[in-house]
Amino acid sequence: MPRPLTQIRQAGFALMEVTMAIGMLTLGAVGTASVIMTARSAENTSRIERTSIKAAEELMEKIDGYAFDAIFASFNADPGDDPQGPGTAPGGAFLIDVLGNGSYRFLSNPADGKGVVCNVTIKFPVNAAGRLDETAAGIGMGTDLDLDGDGVQTTTDAGATYDILPVSLTIDWQSPGSSGSTSFLRVLGRKSKDARSDVTTNDAQAAGGSAIPTPLDNIKSLIDGFITFMNDEAYKLSAIGEMYTLAVADKASAARIALKGQPDPVTAAARLSEALALNTAGIGVGAMPASLSSSVDTFLTSRIAELGLL
Repeated sequence: MPRPLTQIRQAGFALMEVTMAIGMLTLGAVGTASVIMTARSAENTSRIERTSIKAAEELMEKIDGYAFDAIFASFNADPGDDPQGPGTAPGGAFLIDVLGNGSYRFLSNPADGKGVVCNVTIKFPVNAAGRLDETAAGIGMGTDLDLDGDGVQTTTDAGATYDILPVSLTIDWQSPGSSGSTSFLRVLGRKSKDARSDVTTNDAQAAGGSAIPTPLDNIKSLIDGFITFMNDEAYKLSAIGEMYTLAVADKASAARIALKGQPDPVTAAARLSEALALNTAGIGVGAMPASLSSSVDTFLTSRIAELGLL
């Protein structure tokens, strides 16, 4: 006996409802899976970024640990001047294997990587001939730097005279589904252990006794601490802030360089004051950011009092 027409229509509606429900559930499942995949990808990207930043910081510290005169030769693009012989130094571009804890190791073959294989690029302010150039702006510092402390920024080959060295370090990484880049810019200065022969030493220390800090020693200590402080501040600021940080660090470095062989603490203090006047004068592109100015004032006030220079 044929079914009534109403039953057939009800069965048809029920089938349509089931089909629509299945479609909605499928769309929901696909959407949920997409959200989960996106979240996992973002988490993976964030994790890799954190470990690459840690690796970049450790690598910068490793570079700073080199003898000052060996840094440029070891990490420039010319393998011919490597300190231990041609082709023996890392150079300006190399691979590292970044592991989950942020540690790293140098790689010669990317297939040997156990973690995230990253491309590292290191740049210095050099001209087309590869010479350290005070007028070069190729690493994005926004201002020329007085590399040799002679008071001008026109030297186009400071390879034999530089006492400060800006270093740009960039780590590029790529993993399945994500990629990124981390960059650091730091001004390295010649430390006392790397001092040139024209830097005077403490008389008591030279005579074999214990060094007795002089007012000039304390001023040198203040400037060295100031340079380190300003480099650290660079990590906290935007690009415009980094420009100020590097410019002030450059002036502080120049003041320290000017102290070489300077027996008069009064003159040395005047040189320091001239350098630190940039705290309020700016660097030719407007007033110094309030956050940096405040940080500088706080640091200098405490450090000057600590060293008894008031």
